[in-house]
Amino acid sequence: MMTVMLVTDLMTFAHPVMAENSLRIRPSQDRSNSDRSNPEPVEPVRVIPNRPVSPSNPVTPPSAPRIEEFKYRLVVQSSSDNVLRQVRQVVPDAFRTMVEGRWVIQAGLFVEQTEAEAVQQQLDRLNLETAILPFDRSPTRSSRTNPSGFQYRLVVQGSSDSLLRQVRQMVPDAFRTTIDGQRVIQAGLFVEQSEAEAIQRQLSRLDVSTRILDVNYGVATATVNPMPIRPPVRDGRILVVVDPGHGGGDPGAVGIGGIHEADIVLDIAQEVVALLDEAGLQAVLTRQDDREIDLQPRVDLAESLNADLFVSIHANSISMSRPDVNGVETYYYDSGGSLASTIHNSLVNSTGMEDRGIHQARFYVLTRTSMPAVLVEVGFVTGQDDAARLSNATQRNRIAQAIAQGILRYVR
Repeated sequence: MMTVMLVTDLMTFAHPVMAENSLRIRPSQDRSNSDRSNPEPVEPVRVIPNRPVSPSNPVTPPSAPRIEEFKYRLVVQSSSDNVLRQVRQVVPDAFRTMVEGRWVIQAGLFVEQTEAEAVQQQLDRLNLETAILPFDRSPTRSSRTNPSGFQYRLVVQGSSDSLLRQVRQMVPDAFRTTIDGQRVIQAGLFVEQSEAEAIQRQLSRLDVSTRILDVNYGVATATVNPMPIRPPVRDGRILVVVDPGHGGGDPGAVGIGGIHEADIVLDIAQEVVALLDEAGLQAVLTRQDDREIDLQPRVDLAESLNADLFVSIHANSISMSRPDVNGVETYYYDSGGSLASTIHNSLVNSTGMEDRGIHQARFYVLTRTSMPAVLVEVGFVTGQDDAARLSNATQRNRIAQAIAQGILRYVR
């Protein structure tokens, strides 16, 4: 059995807006596979991971090829959920990507063509249409200003919860962001305009106003003036202040696919508050929308409420040239060690994300608060694994659930 190194091609990474009728494939292909209720068992390919699978398996084989050594890409000519599940029977780390303007499933990068052909033969047993393509590492025409290679951004005018739910019916990973001073819903980044137009046509069924913009148009130019938050009245319940970092003119880290830390952590924090409220705790956000708030007002809110706990949520980043760096980190300063441990372990165990450890640090919101306080880094927006997870609404909810469960375990 050969070993295969799977590497995400950053030049084609995008939010997986997977509408099937935007693909130029034979319609009968997916129907035939959908009807295969008992496919022939296929032995999975052993994959050399880009990072440790778990803390107990920390070593990546030193012989793993470097990105510049790969010459061939194996793709499956489809991107449906059903086909992706079948491909992952053979190649567990297969993922969707865009190649030559089409959504496909990438089943690996290879140094030798014979290695690609061996995996291709296994996929042929599932009656999947595959192709071995040259792996082109050359930069796109926009690489100097946009390392991911994207040219166009599709946005929906508006940002209400009901509108976001409608858009996510067609684009599950759509999320709110701020462009040119307005809150909008981003429905994907694209290399070719035709790709954006295909998704735009599908969204037109919802009778929503959409725009295709240059990917750099108006990004992170808005600053929302901070407004004071009216603290709730303490009612005897345990009170947790949940602090989504950054916001407004401070988007935080910007990562793969143009995702903004401020948007990601707000979405997660809102879900954490909802889950804590359901569990009987009193939970308060330091910001409830995309506004810029200094660090001291965040601390002041927690102190004025005499909060029992303070949990600040952030996302990490590093150079876009280091997509291999992924994982969860949790920080505390003084009295938050036990809280940090409980939340951190809940995140790692529930999500399977890489464990980068619990650390002491003198972050402002940790040193200025008098209650147990932690700062959670929920992954790297520049990491190929974490960016895909943080761009996914379902996975963000899973992260939020893990944080809430950690808090509940601590207080109980």
